Amino acid sequence: MTCETFSTEMYTQRMGDDAAFSQEFADHLRSCAACSRQFARMIEQDATIRRTIRSVEPSAALEQSILSGLAADRAAHASIVSRVRWPRWMLVPVAVVFVMAAVFIHVKWQTHAVIEQAASMLRSSPALGVEGGDRSQILHWAAQIEPGADSLPGRLARVQFRGASAVRVDDHAAVLLRMKHEPRASLLIVDNPLFGSHQIASRSTDAGSLAFWTEQKKTYFLLFQGNIQELQGYMQTMGITS
Repeated sequence: MTCETFSTEMYTQRMGDDAAFSQEFADHLRSCAACSRQFARMIEQDATIRRTIRSVEPSAALEQSILSGLAADRAAHASIVSRVRWPRWMLVPVAVVFVMAAVFIHVKWQTHAVIEQAASMLRSSPALGVEGGDRSQILHWAAQIEPGADSLPGRLARVQFRGASAVRVDDHAAVLLRMKHEPRASLLIVDNPLFGSHQIASRSTDAGSLAFWTEQKKTYFLLFQGNIQELQGYMQTMGITS
């Protein structure tokens, strides 16, 4: 089996399916490190999507809105549907599209909810659990709350802190680090890859602005009590932008 064939067939041989791997597929998976890594990334993405769907409880209003829309659509086209006999196989792509749309709505809803939780800390910052001028001491304390918070990405190497708080975001352990030289800025570290992209995205809120990105298994929020332009200026000064 070639790597090109493997990349095509791996979507039909996902881990956990009822059907076992074909022998040719399993042999290539064991012998090719590149395809093995590609397959592992796909499995991890599947697991992330499953966790996202299970963790999101869509609001009753969202559910009612979807159901009402479906009812209105069915009523409007009742006479047409009654005269058309749809082959059963045509229901499959319709069902797939509906499921994909539901997943998309859930993910968007969760993303909005997580950003709102992070932004809420601009309005009411929690009390400091530790404070001081020693960066290593603060990060060591933070790592006891959110594992791995003592090892920050390279883009945060120049940032100094004056204190930290233990918080939770989307039911995940997190720490809020207050910046030392810019009192309007804080760094929120969440023990979960809530966003798949490593690119920095920015949002404006009613209490300021924030930027967020994912690094390996953690999500970082840079909270700023100012507008987007001021936030981006601070990020550029500290070397945070990529």
